[in-house]
Amino acid sequence: MNAKTKLVNLKYEDKLTRGEVEILTYDEGERLKRSAKAAGIILLATAGFAFVPILHFLLVPLGLLTTIIVGIFSYRQAAKVRGGLGTCPSCDKPFVIAESPPQFPLIDLCTECQQRVQIELIDELTP
Repeated sequence: MNAKTKLVNLKYEDKLTRGEVEILTYDEGERLKRSAKAAGIILLATAGFAFVPILHFLLVPLGLLTTIIVGIFSYRQAAKVRGGLGTCPSCDKPFVIAESPPQFPLIDLCTECQQRVQIELIDELTP
């Protein structure tokens, strides 16, 4: 797991402030381990469903399908935004950036003023 701190612009209407986010990237082995763990937990629950009378005809196939889907989706997640801090451009109070996929620009709500704030990654070459 590799963690990098990146600078971001927080934007609301024509107001702009700065902040930072921590982006985690996972290598191949870590992704495989995470997806195996998630799929294993669901597979254990599915095994428990086998002992539920009548409902096991529905729950076991759904559990097996869910195991495959969760395994694939968790393996595909190569990176994530762990979170971050900044100043809300609307109310000038501390702004906590929530954990999310690293698909910029992000949209998040300020917990103080409930305004939608756009979070843009600052290019490395920008001064």
